[in-house]
Amino acid sequence: MTMNAMKPASLISGLILCLALAVPSLAAAQTKVAVVNIAKIITEAPQARSARDAMDKAFASRRSELEGEQKKLREDAERIKRDSDVASEDEAKRMREDWLKRQRDHTQRMAQYNQDVQVKEKEELEKLRDQIVTIVERVAKAKGFDLVLSDGVVYAADPVNLTDTVLAEMKK
Repeated sequence: MTMNAMKPASLISGLILCLALAVPSLAAAQTKVAVVNIAKIITEAPQARSARDAMDKAFASRRSELEGEQKKLREDAERIKRDSDVASEDEAKRMREDWLKRQRDHTQRMAQYNQDVQVKEKEELEKLRDQIVTIVERVAKAKGFDLVLSDGVVYAADPVNLTDTVLAEMKK
């Protein structure tokens, strides 16, 4: 092929490439996109604060009981350490075994407590996320947005950032 024959072929290829690159950008120009910072909403929404307060109240007595047990175990460990020198070998062994049994029981109760707290936190977070999604959808529709992004957004200009608007709606 000569140089002159290659020019039209590469010109056509270049035009096709330009069109292929331009079509998606034209479609994107017609899509109205917004962003929302879900993490900020979860930490600042009054519903989140009230859920945290309710959980603190619901688990306060168990937490206090477990903290009391932990304190007693520490005190008893010190007493056993101090008294084992003067106690008989059998008595020292019995005190250590009793303490170890109480420590194991405490550890199991603590693990169950932590699991219960995690389950309740997950339930409350799911309720809150459902509320947030409902409000985000309502705000986005009212403002004419076609797409709302939440995670992984590094920067968004104020006109497309719906976070404060959603927070204001949640405070109503």
